[in-house]
Amino acid sequence: MAQVQPARPIGTEDVYRPVSILAIVGLGLGLISPLVWLVDSTAFALFLPLPGLVISAVARYRIRHSDGTLAGAGVAAAGLVLSMVVAVSWITVDLTTYLIIRTESQSFLEQWLASARRGEEVETFLATLSPETRKDVKPEDRNPQSLRALFPATGGNAFDSFRYNPLVAMLLRYGDRAQLERVGIDSWYYNLGSYSVKYRYHMVTPEVEADVQFLVRSEDRDTPAGKRREWVMVIGNAQLVRETVRDTPYGTDLREAMGESTKVLNRWIGYLSDGKKEAALRMVYVSPSGEEAQAFEQVYQAVREGVPAGAHTPLRGQPPLLLFDEKDGYGWQLTYRGIIQAGPLDVECQLTLVTDDIRKGLDGWKITSLQLLSVRKRVDPSVRGPAAPEIPEPPENPLP
Repeated sequence: MAQVQPARPIGTEDVYRPVSILAIVGLGLGLISPLVWLVDSTAFALFLPLPGLVISAVARYRIRHSDGTLAGAGVAAAGLVLSMVVAVSWITVDLTTYLIIRTESQSFLEQWLASARRGEEVETFLATLSPETRKDVKPEDRNPQSLRALFPATGGNAFDSFRYNPLVAMLLRYGDRAQLERVGIDSWYYNLGSYSVKYRYHMVTPEVEADVQFLVRSEDRDTPAGKRREWVMVIGNAQLVRETVRDTPYGTDLREAMGESTKVLNRWIGYLSDGKKEAALRMVYVSPSGEEAQAFEQVYQAVREGVPAGAHTPLRGQPPLLLFDEKDGYGWQLTYRGIIQAGPLDVECQLTLVTDDIRKGLDGWKITSLQLLSVRKRVDPSVRGPAAPEIPEPPENPLP
């Protein structure tokens, strides 16, 4: 006998319930998000999971409060879970990457600063070169003379350009008297396989108090064990933050002393240029040992090579580099390293100027120490050495 189907209770007929469009959209974003994250794990990867999270959550809420008129709660839940997994994975990976990059770059920068404050100008310069270039510098070439020859640049060489950086000069000159306190990271970014991190420090020296910025950049170097990430100091971006610079009273007096002593140097170079040997020698203090007179003779012969006695030859002094400064009342002692351009030659000297009272004016200064460091042919201004890649300014984005 055929079975009779029981009658359906009145009001229980099948009713079509449409699936929430938001739930479908949320699931679609959740499905695509892992693919995007695998291809690009940068901040762009959050473009899909975050909207997916929001849309799926809104869809679940609407379905629950639709009085049974909407379907798709499971679809919305799946989209919510997928988007959440991708978002959490991105945040975890990005935060981990940030912590690793911060640790590596900070350690490199702290070592560089310590080296600079110890006066290790060669090592601090080498840290500004790319790892591949750095490793090719032989131990016997790790001295100023060789580095100048190895890295010519427009109008000079890369080593002197580095040494004349105002911030580098202060760190090398003041050593431990340059107090540095890390403020934090201003910005960091990833570009073309390289990380760049800009640090801010607060620096106090006898001369100035200011915030300073340092930019370090990572580069991959091939090693027998595989690629290895190393760091480079981008010295062109090492600078004082102008709006924070405040001269100390000592710094104000130092600038006055430097201005006067530079005029004295220009007068001395003028005497050398005109062949006024006796006048130039009178500006030099000659000790009983006669070492200063011997050094003066070497400098004089170097800048006037091939020029008849008493004849004029154009000499040009580059801005001198201050190596040491000390004040005692109104007295000053300043040591400079400078270059006199004589024809095709660069004559490099180191000398100390002293005055017991700056109020005496230019005639109160005396050259108390003089040393001829080198005589070298000037680099053709059109010649450029190995150039560092252009470093775009990091975006001012908030950090984790």
